[in-house]
Amino acid sequence: MLSRFARAAVARFFTPIARLLLRAGVSATAVTLTSGLLAVLVAAVLVPSGHIVAAALALGALTVVDSLDGVLARLAGTDSPWGAFVDSATDRVVDGTILASIALYAHLHLPVGDRTLVLVAGLGALVLDQLVPYAKARGQAEGFDVSGGIAQRADRLVLVLVGLFAHGLGAPAWALAAVLALTAVLAVVTVGQRVASIRRQALSAPGGES
Repeated sequence: MLSRFARAAVARFFTPIARLLLRAGVSATAVTLTSGLLAVLVAAVLVPSGHIVAAALALGALTVVDSLDGVLARLAGTDSPWGAFVDSATDRVVDGTILASIALYAHLHLPVGDRTLVLVAGLGALVLDQLVPYAKARGQAEGFDVSGGIAQRADRLVLVLVGLFAHGLGAPAWALAAVLALTAVLAVVTVGQRVASIRRQALSAPGGES
């Protein structure tokens, strides 16, 4: 959804910056790892310590910057399976750290009832969110075309950060839990869509099951 509409605008915005980095000899992989490390540090330090608004804003900015590596790789002509692997692996670490940090924040700062809601929803989102890229990677490894779905990574991450930001501004903990639960549901639906797509392709392939 969001990722499809925003990709072209983000690419246009970052192209001049990417050209400067290219002239300076900065690689796309360096950008990927730097932005990923910064996001992990922000999530791991600011969220559990209760600096929710600052964390949400910083992570939102780093999420946008995360698109810079792809623009830089295309300009440099260095698009490669290795770069895609590093980018995907870094995304998994960042997403997992953000959701785990929210769960830790709930454990440290919220009263028992709210704590339980956010912990359950956050840990559920953490587990189910990882299934989305796994379904894609496993399907592609078997030779299937796996893409799309109702909520890709950018959609789910923006939803989490908006919920986190709203909570930092005073929204109740149950609202944050609801956002995390919605993220988990969207992850399940997206996985289901990808599994269904793989199944259709498997059945239509020569020798597919009847």
